[in-house]
Amino acid sequence: MKAVVLQEGNQFALKDVPEPRLQKNDDVIVRVTTAAICGSDIHVKHGQIPGIAPGTIMGHEFVGVVDSAPGKG
Repeated sequence: MKAVVLQEGNQFALKDVPEPRLQKNDDVIVRVTTAAICGSDIHVKHGQIPGIAPGTIMGHEFVGVVDSAPGKG
């Protein structure tokens, strides 16, 4: 799947990353249908939030549908 990933020098790149997997009984996988840029993403881009490591998958503002969950057939 594609994801926006933080690179060295506070650069963003669109990269192929592994598909997520259910790992715990309370995990769900959400198929994202709509996404937005959050102010904190911009702060990371400008180096204003320390401690975000290169390789971090960005984005937490999204809407979607539960695609996979324990017991979902």
